[in-house]
Amino acid sequence: MATSEELKNYEAFFDHADADKSGCLSIQELKKCLKNSGFDDQTILDMFVEFDKDGDRRVTKAEFLGALNKLPPSRLDEAKLRKAFKDIDKDGSGTLDAGEIKKALSSCGTKISDATAQRIIKEVDRDGDGKVNVNEFLALFRSQS
Repeated sequence: MATSEELKNYEAFFDHADADKSGCLSIQELKKCLKNSGFDDQTILDMFVEFDKDGDRRVTKAEFLGALNKLPPSRLDEAKLRKAFKDIDKDGSGTLDAGEIKKALSSCGTKISDATAQRIIKEVDRDGDGKVNVNEFLALFRSQS
């Protein structure tokens, strides 16, 4: 269940996303608003379908707030983690390299060596490409809970 502060934030997000001020969100409006949050098109489409309770291809504010209010905290935390990933991914490549990880930790007050940044990647990198993608990043935090 969302707090009153979270509900205010959801309402503000909806109002911002509703570019044509129709009182409903189209899939295009939702995509435009979430494009910089680390969500891929399929995830945004899945969210839209989940929000659109009556299947009319429009999400009203009531549908939007009702769906978000019922989402388990883990789904909302995932959105925050995707945004964090996007913020850390300075070059927009969709992956984190050792330099980006080192810089992100440094901005939080944790200084690490290049070797430590490489060890972090080695521990998190499941596909062996030498970088951390968003799914590997999310998996890291899921394993912490």
